Amino acid sequence: MPAFPSRSQFLAKGIAYRAGMAPPKNDFKLDPQLAKTGAEIAGLSGYACSACHAAGETPALQAFEGQGPNLKLSGERLRPDYFHTWMYWPQRFSPTTIMPKYTVDKKRALNETFFEGDADAQFNAVWHWLHTLQGADKAPLPDKEE
Repeated sequence: MPAFPSRSQFLAKGIAYRAGMAPPKNDFKLDPQLAKTGAEIAGLSGYACSACHAAGETPALQAFEGQGPNLKLSGERLRPDYFHTWMYWPQRFSPTTIMPKYTVDKKRALNETFFEGDADAQFNAVWHWLHTLQGADKAPLPDKEE
């Protein structure tokens, strides 16, 4: 495949725009209170994300059919828009994913304990929590069956 160093940035932008992705914004400011609430939402009293995902140094608890990506790494590589869209309906992007859908409709989350069930607010809090995670490189890898 040929290299296009003088045009690569424009090609990447064009492909992203064609896929409906807005340009990334670098104006994210971590809100510690939202991150704390996000930890509760992602925790065992919420959606129990740690059952299938490692979170920084913390290993996954019970990845039955397969362990998901470390959430620390997800927070680093995903764009906020994609993250929110994924959280609303993961099967839309990956029909065979075992990740559950956490929403009832385009506004309401399954768990109404946090933010009166406002899915956007819940997912935003989880987004802030993802950016507080540390040490993904120290997380134990899942056992591989041979």
